[in-house]
Amino acid sequence: TISYAEYENQRWEITKATEDSIANYRQEKMQAVIDGFTTAIDYMQQASDLVFEAISSNIQAQMDALDEMYTTDAQEAKENANKKYISEKELAAKKAALEQKQAKYNKAQALINAAINTAQAIVATLAQMGATPWGIASSVIAGTMGAAQMAIIASKPLAQYAKGRKGGKGEYALVGEKGPEVMYV
Repeated sequence: TISYAEYENQRWEITKATEDSIANYRQEKMQAVIDGFTTAIDYMQQASDLVFEAISSNIQAQMDALDEMYTTDAQEAKENANKKYISEKELAAKKAALEQKQAKYNKAQALINAAINTAQAIVATLAQMGATPWGIASSVIAGTMGAAQMAIIASKPLAQYAKGRKGGKGEYALVGEKGPEVMYV
């Protein structure tokens, strides 16, 4: 036989142990979800890096092929059966098209990286602060900032300069008064 006080004490200890066990289970479950998201995000980053590296390599190979296939020197074209004569303007236009293509893929890569970074920030915030009101609010702020960054990236067109520019942060631009040419200025 135990006293009522001992009964209440044991009941409180059992209730506390049960609640602690439930809290630990929820925390472990949340950590497993966070670990899963982190792993998935890492795989997405690796996959996008590989894809864009392959695309960039392909465009560079096409650029190299232009130099191997074409020449702006008529004499060289006559002497080398593997090279075709092309005007400087035509060659510049072909290169500009490839450089424009590369710039578009670079912009797409920047958007994907911003999305991945936003997802990582949200997951990290929830991992650190949990699903508390402050953690949820902080993750919403991280998501909003990421969305704003992506909107800025998406809204920036490739710059075009007819007569060049003076200074400033580097960016891709369509330049050249004698035919288009995309370059990093």
